[in-house]
Amino acid sequence: MSFYDYWIDSDGNPHKISDMSSDYIANVLNQMDKWDNAWRCVTEDKISAEEIRDLTKVGTRAWYFVNGKKLREALELELEFREAMGQL
Repeated sequence: MSFYDYWIDSDGNPHKISDMSSDYIANVLNQMDKWDNAWRCVTEDKISAEEIRDLTKVGTRAWYFVNGKKLREALELELEFREAMGQL
């Protein structure tokens, strides 16, 4: 089990990705598209120490830089798996 097996929503509630509905995963990925557009140019040197101190705030620049891309990959892999298994 890995940190990236779970999606933590903005209320701090964990959701096991493999148990999430495909619609919920799609909604999360749509939101992540917005973050990707907003934070695509973020580099480590552009993130403040204050932002780094609170990586738990989903959707912030620091959170996305540290966790967002790996979580996106995990969500996309889950949908690919479901499609391959004929579950979509």
